[in-house]
Amino acid sequence: MYNLVIVDDEKLTRECLLKYINWSKLGIQSIYTVASGQKALDIMQEYTIHILISDIKMPRMNGIELATQVRAKYPECKIIFLSGYCDKEYLKSALQLKIYNYIEKPLNVSEIESVVSAVVQELENESSKKEKEAILVSGIEKSLPVMKQEIALALINSNLDYNHFKSKYSPLYFNWQEESTLFVCCILPDQTRELLGQSKELINAVYHVLELEPGIPSFEFYAGQTSEGMVVLIANHTNRVSLFESLTILQQGLNQALQLTVTIGVSSIVFRLTDLPMGYSEACLAIQERFYSDGNHIYSYRNNTTGAQLDPALFSALEINFEGVSRLFDLLSERQYKDIENVKHQLYGLYTIMMERTLNKKVISYSEFSVMTLKQMREFILFGMHALRTLGDDQYDPKVKDAIKYILWNYFDTGLSITTVADAVGLSPNYLCSLFKKNTGSTLNDFFLQIRVEKSKRLLRTTNLRLYEICDRVGVADPNYFSALFKRESGMTPREYRNACKGDVNQ
Repeated sequence: MYNLVIVDDEKLTRECLLKYINWSKLGIQSIYTVASGQKALDIMQEYTIHILISDIKMPRMNGIELATQVRAKYPECKIIFLSGYCDKEYLKSALQLKIYNYIEKPLNVSEIESVVSAVVQELENESSKKEKEAILVSGIEKSLPVMKQEIALALINSNLDYNHFKSKYSPLYFNWQEESTLFVCCILPDQTRELLGQSKELINAVYHVLELEPGIPSFEFYAGQTSEGMVVLIANHTNRVSLFESLTILQQGLNQALQLTVTIGVSSIVFRLTDLPMGYSEACLAIQERFYSDGNHIYSYRNNTTGAQLDPALFSALEINFEGVSRLFDLLSERQYKDIENVKHQLYGLYTIMMERTLNKKVISYSEFSVMTLKQMREFILFGMHALRTLGDDQYDPKVKDAIKYILWNYFDTGLSITTVADAVGLSPNYLCSLFKKNTGSTLNDFFLQIRVEKSKRLLRTTNLRLYEICDRVGVADPNYFSALFKRESGMTPREYRNACKGDVNQ
């Protein structure tokens, strides 16, 4: 329903229009009648008026003057002129003001009804069009984040069909020129696989920081996330200095939003869209430099052909025990072999052997393993080696080994208990406790605690997780209780331990 105002200095005309026309049938909800242009403007300032019916010849402010102000202030209002004069100058002014219609006096009710009905229909059509446009815009806005991620991953695909790509995304979602100044960046969380479950939070946070964080130099970008959890960022219309400034702010923003650090690899300048896959390869090579560091760095691609290659004898002659593997990691850290991918594959082979020794079948994939740094791989592998060294290898009863295996890979379950372990290995709780103590010299409950404390120490060193979050990850329901046990086991509270680790790093 619409609102209408009638402006005419003749009272009889106003009363007749109000009385003899069925306005509600025409779709008019509210009708206002006034005798002057100024009063009409006052009404329009207070109410939303969709249709203005005005006489032209009026004292003080004529219809043309009124329509000029209405058109300036309320451009969507439909204006109908009434006049007893067929003046060419009036008609010319009416055309310039985009008047909807011009009705001559004496007035005909049927003609007025016909004109108003047509105006209402046009208002309905405009309203429907706006609704459809709003729905379309809303749909585009909702689909844009998904589309931008699809576009980013498509552009780094070396097998991309550009004709199909353009027909699908251009110009609605993608309008970059084929030649430009582009960079490809790979963004990878430094935390180990415990934190990679935040993958959706990571890509969302990247968009949030780059689009909303104050101080970031403006540039166009698309970002998507690979199945391994790495974010690929393609930047356009920027330079290396501005890009690195933006990436530094991005690192800070991600740390604040998700409490994690990231390492970023940056390609050399790419000048064509078709060369983006090459840029992606360069960014992937650049980010590999994090392997020998603690992360939280930005690395530029360097076409470096120098550096030692891995000596295969290091692994072929390796003694697979805690001391031997520790020495291996010391050598790798010292020599920093150039063929990092080969080093990762060799270490993954070592990891699978370690998993066999701990009788565990839950082996992570190479793609999950390969995103770790050397330091993280060391902790990950030596944790299992520590279990072998501390708890023995072949000297213990097979049922005790089964119990150890079950505990090592279910420590995060708050329901873990002597009963659940006993059920898993097929012994009674009492007999298992006796057998475990006889073989290891440790009680089952003490072993539960040792494993959980060791895992929590690693999380305290490598993450900013709060104590209740760490407790959730190591299978403890009560943070206060665990804090007391942690202090009993390590001689300091979790907070003291974290602060001590930070102090060691800063020294």
